Amino acid sequence: MKSKKLTKAGGFTIPAEVRRSINLLPGDAVDIEEQPGRIIISAHVPRCFFCESEQAVLRYRGKKVCRSCITEMGDMINESNN
Repeated sequence: MKSKKLTKAGGFTIPAEVRRSINLLPGDAVDIEEQPGRIIISAHVPRCFFCESEQAVLRYRGKKVCRSCITEMGDMINESNN
């Protein structure tokens, strides 16, 4: 386990060997999750804006949406037009 001090601004640097071990490169996004007494930092995984699925996620008008939700929305539109 590595220990780091926070800067005055509340930030810290992830050690290079840790970044390399999970293939994080400069400029990559990370996900930050809170758990009781813990902060979990992991490589970013795109998730659907609606259902939070990680499968087949596309970007549409600045939002990430999975193919399943896109299909469901298309079906709803088709039903309302009938």
